Amino acid sequence: MIFAINGQEYEIVVASDFSTRFGIGCELWEIPSQTHVAEIFRDDKLRQISMAVFISSDIPLQVLEALIQAFDEQVGREFCTDDIVE
Repeated sequence: MIFAINGQEYEIVVASDFSTRFGIGCELWEIPSQTHVAEIFRDDKLRQISMAVFISSDIPLQVLEALIQAFDEQVGREFCTDDIVE
């Protein structure tokens, strides 16, 4: 999903990680610079949801709200327990 706030374009991408973590999340990218801004990740093995911010500049609240909404709609907060390898 691509959208613009205050003249800056952003993209939200759903991505999974099974190499260092076990789960799925939404990543927020600035475009066209392709800067990874933030992510919300649901770790199904640890049964926790976390947010990480990767830049030191301010992020408009509307952008974070869009990231949270995308996470809720596309990923969800229910943990998956199918075939988790210990």
